[in-house]
Amino acid sequence: MNSLSSSAISEFVVASEGIHERWDVMIVALGYEERSVHVAKEYSDRADTRVALAFGSSDTLSYGRNATILEDLEFALESMPADVGRCVINHVENVVSEVPRIAIDVSSFTRGHLAQIVDALRFFRRACSIDFLYSPAGASNWQGDVGPITIAQPIHPGFTSWVDDPAAPLAALIGVGVEDNLALGIAEYLDVSYAHAFVPVGGDAAFDSMNVEANSQFFLAEYTVRRSEYKLGDPFRLFLRLESLIYGMSPVIRVAIVPLGPKIFALCGLLAASVSGRSSTVWRFSSSNLASPDERVAAGPIHSLRVEVVGSARNNDRT
Repeated sequence: MNSLSSSAISEFVVASEGIHERWDVMIVALGYEERSVHVAKEYSDRADTRVALAFGSSDTLSYGRNATILEDLEFALESMPADVGRCVINHVENVVSEVPRIAIDVSSFTRGHLAQIVDALRFFRRACSIDFLYSPAGASNWQGDVGPITIAQPIHPGFTSWVDDPAAPLAALIGVGVEDNLALGIAEYLDVSYAHAFVPVGGDAAFDSMNVEANSQFFLAEYTVRRSEYKLGDPFRLFLRLESLIYGMSPVIRVAIVPLGPKIFALCGLLAASVSGRSSTVWRFSSSNLASPDERVAAGPIHSLRVEVVGSARNNDRT
């Protein structure tokens, strides 16, 4: 499965779940959630070089404690760059190994950061193997209330479809979360003809009932909404399902991917949009909720998805 169109600089293949025994570089986000160090504590001893990209939230919740933990684990703390994708490329280019092995913990990066990282896969000059790691949060202290939608736009220029026909019907692939009626509001905002609601299962059991309650009105619209479940522990299958839906619908139907809920859906949606040749748009929606940030504790399991990057240099050699 190749990424983007024939004009792409590089190619990549979404392979499967799996974790390398050793990595040349591990990259994590240093945030205020307690869970932002969960993957690092479990797997940092597998990485030769360890980098933590730090949000500017030093006085918030677990941030200070997380910084201490990562420093003790020998992570180099760097400020969160404007372009996380370019930062990842730079670290790959600095690896001596012929085919660098990279680990990226996506648990605490924003969805915008994930878009930057996946978009950057097109610009890797070197072949490399990337293990994306994800630590789901537990349901305790989770607040599902949101305010009115204040931001509604494509998540990144690289994930805006170039085949959109305004006259064609619009289908939305929505990874639902536990925010009250947010998925319903988004479907109405986009004026969709059809919505496929992806509901996460296999994490903290309390999320199942929270999802049902938050999206009850959305799920009742059976004439336009198809509801299906995906397992947090099987991101490769989720990626394949999204890729298949995009391929089957476009270009006759416009496709919008809306990553709410767990970050693993956002990652899989971005990857599926990339390999589809930009025949779908990935959307970013934000609300006006000004509530204080809440603590997020890791549920325990760590899930993975591997991407093998061909690299433009090797690609050119083949041609």
